[in-house]
Formats: sequence, C-alpha cells, structure tokens
Amino acid sequence: IIDSFIEENIDDSMSDYDKVKAIYDFIIDSYVYGYQRTSDDDIEGALRERNILLGLDGEEVVCDAFAMLFSKMATRLGYNNMIINGKADGISHAWNLIEIDGQWYHVDATWGNVDIEEEIEKLKKNNPNLDESIIREVVENYAKEKREKYLLTSDSVIIEKKHSWDEGKYPLAPESYNIGDAVEKEIRNQINAINDSIQTLNTNVYELEDRIDAIENVTQIQNLREEIQQYYEDIDSIRSQIDTIRENMQELEEDTIDELEHDLAQLELFLDELKAGLDDASVLLDEKEIEIQNQLIQQAIDAVVLAETTKSQANVDAARELVSYLPEIEIKNSLLQRLDVVQAEIDIQNLISIIEEQIINLTDINNSNEIQEAINTLPEGEEKDRLQRQLNSKIEELEAQEELNRQIQEAIEAVELAEKTKTQEDVDFARGIVNQLPDCPEKDDLLERIDIIEDKINTPEEP
Repeated sequence: IIDSFIEENIDDSMSDYDKVKAIYDFIIDSYVYGYQRTSDDDIEGALRERNILLGLDGEEVVCDAFAMLFSKMATRLGYNNMIINGKADGISHAWNLIEIDGQWYHVDATWGNVDIEEEIEKLKKNNPNLDESIIREVVENYAKEKREKYLLTSDSVIIEKKHSWDEGKYPLAPESYNIGDAVEKEIRNQINAINDSIQTLNTNVYELEDRIDAIENVTQIQNLREEIQQYYEDIDSIRSQIDTIRENMQELEEDTIDELEHDLAQLELFLDELKAGLDDASVLLDEKEIEIQNQLIQQAIDAVVLAETTKSQANVDAARELVSYLPEIEIKNSLLQRLDVVQAEIDIQNLISIIEEQIINLTDINNSNEIQEAINTLPEGEEKDRLQRQLNSKIEELEAQEELNRQIQEAIEAVELAEKTKTQEDVDFARGIVNQLPDCPEKDDLLERIDIIEDKINTPEEP
C-alpha cells in the first residue's frame, strides 16, 4: 500500500513541501485515531493500536502508529527523520522531526487529524438551531487550519500547542517551513533548468545550417526534419513550463514576482529567437530537399535511359531502385512505366531465347505442342514468324527422321528374313526395299549382308 501510494502520487518533479504534505495527508486520511486496549494489561490491544498495517486496514491506532508510518514513508523518500517520544497536553505522545535542506521541522499527523463528522455532530448537539451547512463549513475550515498547523512547524509553535520533550536529545527546529521561500527556491531551480534546456537547444539550432549543408540523401532529410519538429515541441513544452511558473508565483512578494517575471521574459525572448532559427532552418531544409530531389530525379532518368539502351536486367533493377527513392510525383509514375516497357521487352527476349533452345533440343514431336503454345504468346512480328519457321522446320526434320527410321526398320526385317530363308525371292525383295533407302551407313550395311546371302545361294555346296 505504501509503495503503491508513493509510486502513483509522488515523483521527482514535486517540491520537498509537496512530497512531505502528500504523505502527511495520506496518513491523516487513512488512519482513524482510537484505542484498542481494554486495560493497562491488554498487551495485544496495545500492540494492535500501534500496528501501522492494521491502521491502513481501517483499525483504530494511536499516535505511535501515525509517527511510525510517517517515518517509514519519509525514509522511503530519502529524508532524514526521527520520532520524538514526548508529551502533548501532559499525556505521552509521539510525533516526528524531518530534515529539509539542512533544517529540521516538526510534523504531528495525530494532532493534525480531525474527525470532521464527529466534530459536526458535537457542534450540532451544542448548537441545535444553527444551519448544518454553516456548521460543516466551520468544521472543514477548522480541520484545514489544524492540519496546516502541525505540518513542518517550529519548536516554538509546537510548544505553544502544549507539546514537550527532552530538547537536548533532538535537533532544534527554530523556524516553521516558509512555503513562500520554498516556492521561490523551487521556481528559481526550475528557471535555471529551463535556461540549461534553452542553452542546449540553442547549440543544436546553431548547428542546423552546417548539418543541412552536409545532407546527402532523403533519409537524412527526414531524420533532421523529425529532429527539428522535436525542437519545436521542446519550445512549446518550455513555454508551458513558464506558464505554470507564472501561476505558481502569484502568492509571492510583489518584488520577487517582478524579479522572476523579468527572468521569465528573458527566457521567452530566447525562445522566440530559437523558434526564428528553427523557421530559417526549416526553409533551408525544404530547399535542400528540392535540390536532392532534383538530383535523384536526374539520376533516375539517366538510369532509365541506360536500361532502355542496354535492355539489361541488371540496369533495369538498378534504375527501378533509384526510381523507388523518388517521392510520389508524376515523373515517378512515368519512369516506372518506361521501365515496365523495358522489362516486358527483356521478358520477351528471354522467352525467345528459351523457345530457341527448346526447338534446338526437341527430339520428340509430342513435345512440340508446349513450344507452340509459348510461340503463340509472343507479340506479332519477325521474331515470332522466325521461331514459327524454326519449329515447323524442326517438326518436318523429326517427321522425316521418323519415316527414315521406319524404312530402315522395314529393310532390316526384310534382310533378316532373307538371311533366315536363303531364298532368291526373299533376297530380291530385301534388295529392292534396301535400294529405296537414301544413302546412309545403314543402307551400306544391309546391302553388304544381302550380298553375303546371295553369294551363299549362288555357290553350290560341295558333295
């Protein structure tokens, strides 16, 4: 519970006063003062009414729990502090001392706590004719005043409120916390921090012109543009901080306000100068962007012309990459269309090369249909007609080869029959078929085999 409250409600941007007041208010708003002991011998009751966690769960607790919880939370925030064991109104009592900027102050959350509803009921009982809204207003003002009295107060004030303690055992708290001084100090710290931020911004803005001159590509332009936008946002944020400071300093002394206002006015002049510098840098950046854009356009045009001239896939790819860097302008679309035309030409030429290779390697007429389909996809023109002629010629060549193979096979079968029967009739038949063959090694071989058969037929066998 304690850690959650601190994490959700306290941060480093808060003043010491606001941090301490936050935990002081948390304790008062969370705890209900009361006893749990039923007698002086009730040890369990005495322990329960001093248990800080049970108090946070809603059980009644006494001043020791108030003081221990404040000490725990103050320590958690990094403040030196201690618990005073003394008396209040003659009764044993515990409250706190806390150190801020080397000065000690009293904090008594128990005495700063007022049960508003209980006080209202008391006043109503004693003043039955008084309007309840008036009673509530009186009690709430009383509770607010009392809460403020016991937060960061001095020895003299706490003594006036009937507190006593062994003063030799504890640090002195000679003064109550001066909120005005604290506010002024905090504001001056904020002004110094703002001044440091402005100086850093000034350095960055001063360097922008040289950085713009050194830009070489669109990515660098985009990055710097985002950086400049962040500087604009930083300036707006600082102006908001200045407005907040003005609101917070209204309760200070008039002379102090005048002095602080002078410092704030100077900061605003610096911010105006910084904004003017950013405006100038933005103009330079726009001009640089146009310059680089024109360079990119020319590079892209040159690359497209090279691709159109060479019909090289590598050059087309390189040109397409350069064109992709261009912003969405009309010439970008035009260049992409020109590259699409070149790519289509390259694709057609690649297809032509593939078809030519397929025709050359064609050995089976049944596979010619796929080649024909590829040729049909080509645009009309000389290349398509040339490939069609090549395919037709190849098909005719394969058909002629198939016919020759059939004739050779027929001749082989006739020769084999003649060799088997060794009749003149079969020899003459075989010779007639073989003689129909065109000149080729197979024809010569078959004629030689026929001559051998015929010699055997014409040579009588010896008895």
